[in-house]
Amino acid sequence: MDFPSIVARARRSTVQIQPPGGPMPASWSVLELERDILGSGFCILDDATVCTARHVLPEEERHVGGQVNVGLPIPDMGGTPDPQSRSLFLPWEASCVAESAEDDLAILHLHGKLPMRAIRNGVEEDARLQPFAIDDQPVPDGEAIAVSGYPLAHPAMVTTTGVIASAWAINPAAPSEVGARHLADVTAAPGSSGAPCYRASDGRLVGVLVGGRTLPGHGGYSGLSVLVPAGRVRNLIAASGL
Repeated sequence: MDFPSIVARARRSTVQIQPPGGPMPASWSVLELERDILGSGFCILDDATVCTARHVLPEEERHVGGQVNVGLPIPDMGGTPDPQSRSLFLPWEASCVAESAEDDLAILHLHGKLPMRAIRNGVEEDARLQPFAIDDQPVPDGEAIAVSGYPLAHPAMVTTTGVIASAWAINPAAPSEVGARHLADVTAAPGSSGAPCYRASDGRLVGVLVGGRTLPGHGGYSGLSVLVPAGRVRNLIAASGL
């Protein structure tokens, strides 16, 4: 599979994390809303389960049972020249079913019956979210990666590319755990938190973007992004019994 095809597949998996509450549709239809975007997330396990960074959730919702909305990409663009989903999203209620403050991860469950089919340019097709395949094997330094998400409240998915700069970074929450974070030479901006980081070669998930590394003693952005390894996502899934 070529890289543009891998990005197109990631678009079927990557969602917006939106504030809880607000208008909810009575039925699934093309709906364009200008909403605050708290961050990004992505589908895992099945089409009703989403992973994101815990700090993306409103502070009062960072617990099991906490509420949030997930913006599902809508394929139907009404016959525009490029039929791929770009800036139409369906807000869907979700609740937190697992979280880890140490790893800055949260897993969300989407409520109710999810849309199964959509009309794209007059053709009916599968509209379900497509889960990422989790690759929790060690990632070597220099591995080519991509991150897809919704930075800077941009209404369309943004993909940046880079490499694993260091697979053996320190987790500030647990300094003794060397390798509990990866550093990536890939662009991150507000709204990217919670975005999937995947291999550029095959699209398999290798980490979750949780922030940018600042310069010690200076506070400025170093240009390196911080990833939680995909194995930590797998551990949270197992610990929560999902």
